[in-house]
Amino acid sequence: MIAVATPRSRSLGWTFSLGAGLLLAAVLPAGAAITSTEDLDATRTEAWAMRWFTAVATPTGVGVAAATEPGSFEIGLEGGSIPSLSRSDRQVGFNGTKVEDLNRAPVFGRPVVRVGMPGNFSLSAGWVPPVDVDGVSANLLSFAVARPLWIGNRSRIGAQLFYLDGKVEGDITCTRSDVAAADDPVGNPFGCEERSSDALSIRSWGLELGYAWSVAAEVELFLNGNWQNLESEFDVHANYSGVEDRSQLTFDGGQWGLSAGAGWKATDRVHLSGELFYSPLDVIRDPSGQGPSENSALFNVRLMATYRLR
Repeated sequence: MIAVATPRSRSLGWTFSLGAGLLLAAVLPAGAAITSTEDLDATRTEAWAMRWFTAVATPTGVGVAAATEPGSFEIGLEGGSIPSLSRSDRQVGFNGTKVEDLNRAPVFGRPVVRVGMPGNFSLSAGWVPPVDVDGVSANLLSFAVARPLWIGNRSRIGAQLFYLDGKVEGDITCTRSDVAAADDPVGNPFGCEERSSDALSIRSWGLELGYAWSVAAEVELFLNGNWQNLESEFDVHANYSGVEDRSQLTFDGGQWGLSAGAGWKATDRVHLSGELFYSPLDVIRDPSGQGPSENSALFNVRLMATYRLR
């Protein structure tokens, strides 16, 4: 469940963020540089943000692997929602003391190609191209090998192995609005001097298992579960309060997700499908790390349209 900030919690969060910014400026001398590398626990707020965006980009099959013909070739387009995060959810920077501008785009798109191989295997590749959206762009490649494991009269079980690699780049630590606020302690509590050029690197691989069953001649329902191993890095490139921040945050670990949806064979060549995806993500919002852990999960909708060329 995504938490909603109350007026009191928003006020306390802003006060804590401002205090942390002023303390940072006072402790570090002008011209100082931060070049540290820190490995994060899964429940740290920064790690939660990395895991959340990885969950958004997870290359699910939006369906269950079916029998294929060797040499078949499909092109498709996958689209997914990127849920808007509340202010309290976006308070992830500097161990949960700084609100980050993470609501840059409401949706993402990923062209996909799929090729049929012998033995009912299929190979697919997808790409989220580096289109700039409000100062942030993603460049993500994904690959998958899929195959049905069992096929019955009206149902089947299938699996796919997937791999995701790429970057999300933009002004995350110091945004355009931060810089425009100049010396305003409310609009720019950390004293951002210019827009940052940060980068989130994502590399993950995983397995998805699914079950599909026909409910009509050309319509089926499906359930999928997946697990993936994530290796992520967030490289800061920001200047604020006279400090050059070139720190790196890393997180390595596993996470899982569930999806449920439906597919429709519109014609012999056109197939449409959609699913609701869920990934549970634990996080501790208390900057001291002593507070309770909560499940701040991702829920999003994914749609896929494919056309078989041969």
